[in-house]
Amino acid sequence: MSLQDGKKVELASLKDKLVLVYFYPKDDTPGCTVEAKGVKDAWAQFQAAGIEVYGVSTQDAASHQAFIDKHELPFPLVVDTDGAVAAAFKVPLKNGNASRQSFLVGKDGRIKAVWAEVDPAEHADAVLKAAKT
Repeated sequence: MSLQDGKKVELASLKDKLVLVYFYPKDDTPGCTVEAKGVKDAWAQFQAAGIEVYGVSTQDAASHQAFIDKHELPFPLVVDTDGAVAAAFKVPLKNGNASRQSFLVGKDGRIKAVWAEVDPAEHADAVLKAAKT
């Protein structure tokens, strides 16, 4: 996965960590902003739980960086302009934008929890609760 800063991350390299991969439609739109800020506001809890977070959408690196800067997001965003990451997770694209879905990957590299429909306002709490089970 390519991040907004040009770095690359392989999920396999994150073994032994909890990883939230959350897909969202578009940078800096109302629901996506609520969801991202919810994770930001609970960042200390995410860190305490040992959860790494990667937001994924089909916008480019510049759009992602502007979104991070504007809202001071403490986690990276994955550039998925070709939809390959969404396809790997079987997340449908609608009008070129990823559907709002999330995956919590366990320390063993297997999917621990899936949110096929996400309530942006409640998502951070739901992820933290799932991480504890």
